[in-house]
Amino acid sequence: LLRLLDTRSEEEQRRSVVAGPVQYVVVAATVPGQVPNAPQIKIKRRFGEAVWVKTTRRHGPPATLNHRFVPCTGETRPRVLLQVMVGQFQEHEQPRTLVTCNAVEGVEEAARALTEAGLPCAVFHDRLAGPERQENLEQFRTGEVPTLVCTPQLGRGIDLPDITHVVQYQFPTNAVEHLHRIGRTARAGKVGWASSLYTRYEQRLVDMIQEALRAGKPLDNLFDRDADGTMKEVWNPWAAIAPVPDVDVLYGKEHLYFRDPSEPDPSGGEEQP
Repeated sequence: LLRLLDTRSEEEQRRSVVAGPVQYVVVAATVPGQVPNAPQIKIKRRFGEAVWVKTTRRHGPPATLNHRFVPCTGETRPRVLLQVMVGQFQEHEQPRTLVTCNAVEGVEEAARALTEAGLPCAVFHDRLAGPERQENLEQFRTGEVPTLVCTPQLGRGIDLPDITHVVQYQFPTNAVEHLHRIGRTARAGKVGWASSLYTRYEQRLVDMIQEALRAGKPLDNLFDRDADGTMKEVWNPWAAIAPVPDVDVLYGKEHLYFRDPSEPDPSGGEEQP
């Protein structure tokens, strides 16, 4: 839908999406409203008549999801992953685990650590050919392999039933992605586990997420934070405009306008205080 909003004119969108005796329902796990290119802002601008329905636990994990945040470094991350994976057998006899990474290199590193430790897994990322990707996904879906290591490409939008454990091998770059990834487990009232490995770089955002979880608050207040916990840089269209001497200041700041230099100067050419 957002690609449609970005690439087609408003009139085209209304003709193709809203016209006719058809009702449309747009469903999303997260609808950020305070970040650059926010979906909520785009939808409200294009479809102002839309009715919004929000659940009481919106922008938060399900109550049946158990969280663990595990510190590591770049060097210790593979070893910590193995400790987490072995520990899961104490909670589940036959765990089905989704290991999420930020990039293909992370997938390869995690899969190599698991394979060398004798833990079978399949991988899923966009450098694989389509048929191989689909075959690996099907092996995990049918239970032929108990663990799937993937990039964010599989972290949202695809329903993989009965996942008992999500391991974030690399911590997401923001709270929105974190919420989507851990949402692959504890679905439909089932109990699930999410183990998130993080480094000192992500410590601040992790602390904020943990504080929100302890307080039972949604995570939407963190949607504008980067992985290090700092505020995202929001594009300000006025910031790129340098001060222009031809701005008529006689009308006050709330009525600033840009005067064409060819127009008569209402100040008589005198310098304004």
